[in-house]
Amino acid sequence: MSGDNWVKRRDNLEANIPDAWNLICISIEQAATAFAYTRYARERKSICVARRINDCVHMVIAPVSGGPSEETFDICLDRKKHRVFSRHETVEKASLKFVADSQDKAVLVGKDGSQLTEDQASEFFMKSFLFPEG
Repeated sequence: MSGDNWVKRRDNLEANIPDAWNLICISIEQAATAFAYTRYARERKSICVARRINDCVHMVIAPVSGGPSEETFDICLDRKKHRVFSRHETVEKASLKFVADSQDKAVLVGKDGSQLTEDQASEFFMKSFLFPEG
């Protein structure tokens, strides 16, 4: 509510982050599944597997034949800092911050402050991982 003070707004944001994170995870999982049907994946004979582990979605690109994985990547929730970030091994690659929208729901925003949909957020984190050539 717009009449709440900053402490109440902060509390509302923290209470709404788990629901927003769940929707982002669903979008990430759907994108990982859709990757298998792309021409790029078929040419590389690869699939992308997304698995939730605690506050992260662990992504693996692996050969369809079941051999060793080619690449791994994590997209994680940082509850304390109200953000989602990606990392490759131990190196952080990118992050987006949660803010409260006009209905006090937690949403991710880009660097310019624009609100991102779950699909846009999954693209932001996954595109260079799934399609490294561009």
